[in-house]
Amino acid sequence: MEELKKRLEERENELNIKNKLIKSKTEEIAELKKEIEDYKAAKDAKTISQYESKFNTLEERIQDKDARITNLEKSIKQSNDLLSEYRDYKEKFEKLQKEFDEQNSKLKDLENIKAELETKNRDLTYKVENLEERLEREIKSLKAVHQKEIEEIETAHSEKVKSLKYKLAPTQIFLKYANKQFVRAMTRPNEGIILILDETKQKWILDYSLEPNLIERRTAERQARSIAKTGFNIGGNRVGVRYQLEIAEQSIVPEKLLRDQHKYNV
Repeated sequence: MEELKKRLEERENELNIKNKLIKSKTEEIAELKKEIEDYKAAKDAKTISQYESKFNTLEERIQDKDARITNLEKSIKQSNDLLSEYRDYKEKFEKLQKEFDEQNSKLKDLENIKAELETKNRDLTYKVENLEERLEREIKSLKAVHQKEIEEIETAHSEKVKSLKYKLAPTQIFLKYANKQFVRAMTRPNEGIILILDETKQKWILDYSLEPNLIERRTAERQARSIAKTGFNIGGNRVGVRYQLEIAEQSIVPEKLLRDQHKYNV
């Protein structure tokens, strides 16, 4: 665009010079024509001959001037076309420059808004971090102040709960071995294999004195030892966890007869 503008300015200067030259030559032609008319008005042949010779020379000069004027007119037309093209480009350039300035202004506004938001974000982040640190210190302080009270309350309630459990829970729970498993019985069974939970002594007692089948005894004993380790589920709570297992009566029987594939009856 700058190069085109420079070329147009050069063309305009050249056009001004040529216009001045055309004006000068036009005036010169007018003078020559006037002289020719004066020559034609002369009476003597010698003067006429001189005038004709001079006229021919002047006519040649006029033709040369006409040719130069024609070339200048073509050059002027080209310059005018170029000037018109320049004006169109200049108008488009000014329009684009205006749009660019508007967009650039909007961009600056957006950058200012962005900078303001970033500043607010930093301020809020700083406030949040300070608030979190303050709350964390307050929580630690409150925990430190009340931790001892909490521990004392937990200990007191734990002792109370334990005491209430002992008071409310039955001192003995009876389990009867039936169909290869122990089930709860509300009273002590009079026959079969019995597993008794003694809460006062915190132990399980297995009584299979009324069961003559040694295989059943062996199976029941294995289950009783498992219950003594993991406890027995009553109402969603496991009782007798990790209690000692005591066997009320044991019969001396050869080890090979206690295997599952043998049956031995007393």
